[in-house]
Amino acid sequence: MNNTWEILALITKRAKGDRLTKFTSLAHLLNKGFLEDCYSSLNRNKAVGIDNVSKEKYGENLDENLTDLVKRLKSKSYKPQPSKRVYIPKGDGDRRPLGNSARKYP
Repeated sequence: MNNTWEILALITKRAKGDRLTKFTSLAHLLNKGFLEDCYSSLNRNKAVGIDNVSKEKYGENLDENLTDLVKRLKSKSYKPQPSKRVYIPKGDGDRRPLGNSARKYP
């Protein structure tokens, strides 16, 4: 089975069906075909990432970019940039975080 979305659906089903399941590695999914599927599913109208590279710009050398990314992922030399977090003021004077980050900010 080579279909990325079928594989992800099976992983999701397994994780939901048995909450005690521990996935030790999903690295075998990190191949060029998987990443091509992920790239093609990206919404082209979204903002650029923290690296200021748009989907279109990344896609100009997609084959080379994905080959390099797979190589770095497999060798564990890929270091993702931290996500950007900003705070948006709320009506009550508090602030709401915007951005994905596992790190907690004050």
